[in-house]
Amino acid sequence: MKSKSIGVKNFQWLLLLFSAIIYCSGAGSAATAGSNATIDTLVKLLSQWSSSGNNQSILTQAAQHIDYQAMGEESLGAQWGKLSEAQRTEFVQGFKTLVEKRYYPRWHNIFSKSKLTYGKESTANGVTRINTQMTLKDSVQEVDWDLKGTGANARVVNLTVGEKDLVVRAGRRFQKRLEKAGFPAFMTWIKKEAANTGSASADE
Repeated sequence: MKSKSIGVKNFQWLLLLFSAIIYCSGAGSAATAGSNATIDTLVKLLSQWSSSGNNQSILTQAAQHIDYQAMGEESLGAQWGKLSEAQRTEFVQGFKTLVEKRYYPRWHNIFSKSKLTYGKESTANGVTRINTQMTLKDSVQEVDWDLKGTGANARVVNLTVGEKDLVVRAGRRFQKRLEKAGFPAFMTWIKKEAANTGSASADE
């Protein structure tokens, strides 16, 4: 009877362990599916973007899948903590407009003509990085997506095309200019960069 009792307890423990493994595996699959869905949606929206049409609907929908505040905060680094709430709001809006004006046309050229293939996924400090490849005929473009959140709440916080990291490259210019010129002049420059869509990008 004693050995039978131990066997039952062991069986119950194994059952609980097995259930936990299944649950965690399912949760991971759901999180990955949600992140992939966010990427799929953005790729579709940016593929529909038009250089000559009205893109307001696309801009509105795409903004729901991108965390511009997180991107803006990361790009400013320590300078972010020196801004007031009103200044942060103004900067994030200006940063959003800059990305839409400067990067959406480039991303459209990549995404509208390519086939998306998912690669490996890794997570660090609450950020999930998903490696993808954009294949056009014999050309392959590496695109890495950084997302925060899970499932339907996953939002893009950075995008790296090839070796060009959007937030890092923009941050190099932003932090130096903000520290040197002050916030009002910095925002004037941001708005000018967004308006001058034909000139060199702010991250170059």
